[in-house]
Amino acid sequence: MCGRRATLYLPYLDRYVCDRCLLRMNFRRFRKYMREHKAKRYTLVKSRSSSYYLMRYFFSKGGLEFKEGSKGNVVSTTQDELAEMVLASVLGNKKFKLGKKIMPMSVIPEREVYRLCSHLKLPLVKRKLSDISKFLDSVEKRRPGVKFSLRKLAYSLKEL
Repeated sequence: MCGRRATLYLPYLDRYVCDRCLLRMNFRRFRKYMREHKAKRYTLVKSRSSSYYLMRYFFSKGGLEFKEGSKGNVVSTTQDELAEMVLASVLGNKKFKLGKKIMPMSVIPEREVYRLCSHLKLPLVKRKLSDISKFLDSVEKRRPGVKFSLRKLAYSLKEL
């Protein structure tokens, strides 16, 4: 994209990107999501995850004021985690409820979150993968975009 040495292949775009372009691309996604989901106040739900540390970085870089607490309206759920929740609900024959939480990290795949945390020297905390997550990863390898489609499904179900 920019002429720098590409470090990561993005199958859903069918291109390689450098860390700097990856950061810029995902920060734009984050800002777009936040413009679409405005709130008077942002309280980040604290967690020990890489997506949480990256979300804090994006909030600070974007000039958004926020507080942190155990209860809040902004959670650091990644695209992979949201897709996993949707699929678990469907397979478990349970009603899926997205709720009123703001999930700005749901626009970013987990693999990219880890890459950006490494690039920005933020704490890298990998989560333990469930069977559903492993299944989704195997499907995503063969059909890039499945997790994104499940994320879109979650938001369309929220509208109903």
